Amino acid sequence: MYAFAVDWDGVCVESAWPEMGDWIEGAPEALRRLQGLGTVIIHTCRVAPVELHKQGSREIVWREPSEVSAEVAAIEKKLKRKGIEGIEVWTRPYKPPAAVYIDDRAVRFTGDWEETMGWIENHIDRKPDPVLGGVE
Repeated sequence: MYAFAVDWDGVCVESAWPEMGDWIEGAPEALRRLQGLGTVIIHTCRVAPVELHKQGSREIVWREPSEVSAEVAAIEKKLKRKGIEGIEVWTRPYKPPAAVYIDDRAVRFTGDWEETMGWIENHIDRKPDPVLGGVE
């Protein structure tokens, strides 16, 4: 059996931070199919114990545990409404072990940093990111 770490916003549901977006077409069915292949873990910054900060800021703002618990409960409720149970929402302070990571912001590293940096430099948006700030 394999483990699959699946991002939430932008992969399972539409990105609508801080609200919870609607399901992306096919996501519930894909999660069920992944469950047939192994363990599925929701791995999302939505449950991070620190708040995202603006680009360039070094300030760390810790979220209340109740805020994190509320996000986990909202994700679990949305899964349950689609009849999906047995998926853990990962809240530990380290990356979950998985055979595959499914993420809408990922860049696949193939062992060549020049290739990877070339892809990033050619594909990043030079406008500020709506959540994190970003390059201006």
